[in-house]
Amino acid sequence: RLSRSGRTFADFEQSGYMELQTPEFRKYRKTGFATPSGKVELSSSILGDLGFDPLPYYREGPALSEAYPYAVFSGVREDPFFQTGQRNIAELRQRCPVPSIFIHPTDAEKEGLTDGDWVKIQTAYGEVTAKLAVQGSMKQGHLRVPHGWWYPELRGKVALAGAFLSSDAVLCSDDDEFLDHEQGIPHFKGYPGRIVKTQKPADFESSLFAADA
Repeated sequence: RLSRSGRTFADFEQSGYMELQTPEFRKYRKTGFATPSGKVELSSSILGDLGFDPLPYYREGPALSEAYPYAVFSGVREDPFFQTGQRNIAELRQRCPVPSIFIHPTDAEKEGLTDGDWVKIQTAYGEVTAKLAVQGSMKQGHLRVPHGWWYPELRGKVALAGAFLSSDAVLCSDDDEFLDHEQGIPHFKGYPGRIVKTQKPADFESSLFAADA
């Protein structure tokens, strides 16, 4: 990634910083936009050519139910990490040792849960385990799940280094009816789920979690 700068990583490591050129803004004035017409296409000619609706549209998601009364939203990003990376860096894991599931105080009280409890979010397709974070900024009736968790310290102890313990991806359906028609992306936002109290997983008994009982 440093090759375009004409410097090596060793150069960067020695100096500790890099000055970047100011990016060129409004390049579209010279080149147009990256569309067949070169213009902003509010109606996408590419999607139309592929047989899809060229305009944005709304599709109703799976309905909530008595069994799964909460709308679950995957993809919460945590400041120490990028996507699924950096869980193996001790300093960053000290800032965020385990994933947190976010809930509104009223919902937490209704479910008999308190901040810091170990909980599971369950859907018709899978479940994840994490600690509960009660936040007044959450919308009532919603649950939020962090993205991309796995546990490098569990490599060799559980399947895929614990990727199935807390990864948000296991909660989503990949049935055709719930996939994005144009890109095949699963329905990540607002799918039905429930939350239940659980115990701290035995697999988590390690030095990394000693201060996070």
